[in-house]
Amino acid sequence: MKTNEQLLSALVAALEWIDAVPSDTVLPAMPGFDRDEVNELIANARKELQSKAS
Repeated sequence: MKTNEQLLSALVAALEWIDAVPSDTVLPAMPGFDRDEVNELIANARKELQSKAS
């Protein structure tokens, strides 16, 4: 379970970093990165961790 918590933390941190970059900053494209998929992964991981904690 520790690995899942670490992966969840890494995904959340990555999105926080992306959100913190000013919108006028030009970054290289991230092919294959789908924010909706990442948000879904985060939601599913949180549900799984909560159900295991109960």
